[in-house]
Amino acid sequence: MTPKALRLIMPNGKNIHSYVFFDPVINDRLLLFKGNPFNAYTPRGWQKVTDPPADQSARSLPPVQAGRPMGQAR
Repeated sequence: MTPKALRLIMPNGKNIHSYVFFDPVINDRLLLFKGNPFNAYTPRGWQKVTDPPADQSARSLPPVQAGRPMGQAR
């Protein structure tokens, strides 16, 4: 069951994007035996860039509660 096309209806309900797939290729069945399929690899000619971790102070903030601010009347 290989998809031939894909149609996306945008959230506004008016715009539609359609994509048609020509000559789809199934994944190599022997790839499973060529290495671990869950290890990411960098394609030839690409460069892997690793971003530093986010600032620790941003992680220590408490989560924001949803709703209206306290003290306001309805």
